[in-house]
Amino acid sequence: METLLAVWEEEWLRYDIDQLYVMIGLIIVAFSAYRNWAKTLMVSWIVVYLWTMISLLSSDLDMQEGMNVVWVCGYGLLGFVFLAFCYYMNLRE
Repeated sequence: METLLAVWEEEWLRYDIDQLYVMIGLIIVAFSAYRNWAKTLMVSWIVVYLWTMISLLSSDLDMQEGMNVVWVCGYGLLGFVFLAFCYYMNLRE
């Protein structure tokens, strides 16, 4: 799991985004969650899930090493199940 976290951290640091813009984005997400938490959760999870999967699969991560393939597949499956839950919560409203 440390390998996946290192890949995500390396990818995030490559963008070199100022902390002020991150805080402004989090405030916007918090305000949107206050207005409609189900849609905000679904949209933010889609963004996070797609970014993490794309950064993992496009990196030079060796899937043969250790438990990397199990962690990536497990994250993919659980993330997809959580996305289905978010979709269900939006349909229920």
